[in-house]
Amino acid sequence: MAIFPKKFRSQKERTRVASLQTLLSQIGLTLGMLIPPIFIRYNVRITYVYAAMFVSITCIFAILIMIPGMREKDVLRAVPEPVQEFKIDKTYFQTVKFALKQKNVRAYLTAYLGQTVMMTVMLASIPYLTEFIYGDEDLEIFISGAVLIGGLISVPLWIYVGRKLGNRIGYMFGTGLTSLMLFIFFFLSNSPYAVMVCALLVGFTMGATWSLMYPTFSDVIDELVVKLGKRSEGIFYGFRTFIGRFSIVIQAVTFGLIHYFTNFNPDYIVTPQPASALLGIRIHSAIIPAVFYLLGFLAMWLVYDLTPDKTKEIKMKLEELNL
Repeated sequence: MAIFPKKFRSQKERTRVASLQTLLSQIGLTLGMLIPPIFIRYNVRITYVYAAMFVSITCIFAILIMIPGMREKDVLRAVPEPVQEFKIDKTYFQTVKFALKQKNVRAYLTAYLGQTVMMTVMLASIPYLTEFIYGDEDLEIFISGAVLIGGLISVPLWIYVGRKLGNRIGYMFGTGLTSLMLFIFFFLSNSPYAVMVCALLVGFTMGATWSLMYPTFSDVIDELVVKLGKRSEGIFYGFRTFIGRFSIVIQAVTFGLIHYFTNFNPDYIVTPQPASALLGIRIHSAIIPAVFYLLGFLAMWLVYDLTPDKTKEIKMKLEELNL
């Protein structure tokens, strides 16, 4: 991920690679949701080992076949890093601090956190919906599948939008429309069939952020490279991943607080859930991810300013700097 901005320079090349990346990631997510449950039997521990072995073997195979693509082009390795007056050798924390002072970095990280929170919270909520709202665990695979299918079929559209109108506009469409779909999702969550249709639309709108996530961050990296006078993609991608991992903490804290204050009953096999707990499940299934995605939309709309014209200027500056 760190070498993405350096290997792929043009907007057309970045969106083409991102579309392939999105396609493969969605296939991986789909297989990851469908295949492990084939091995797993509840309360039979060895079946979890079988599922883990399958996942491990698959990941090792993926790592081996991606090694050739990790190599930088000879022309990139041969380019010496230029010496500039502005270039300063910074420590890791100095570099991160410098990056966080840039408004486009802050805007993108806000949108990215909203995206990761949405994925973590919504997907973790699906078992609660199917178990306590609908009373049918088999619906889990259909709702999750609807989200993934919606994302897959939308990729060509969002790639086209990114190329024609710019990554910023495409990202705004994705975050804004997904927030709207999630609010609708909250009011439809009593009907499993309406929810599956809404989940399909959520996946369709969320396909924008899936498709344009890496091209958009590459634009942010390009601007940082120009300002720093050197490439430090590894630091920036690592820090972005660190920010994204907060979604796991947010999901755990959110569920814990909502379940506590809505009187969720952990001994649900004996006693059914109260109405307040069912409302809490609908809140963390839709409202919480919608709010975080809405924050991402506002950040991209009000703060982020890397328009197509500005990104072109930055790319020209990179060529001048031989970066």
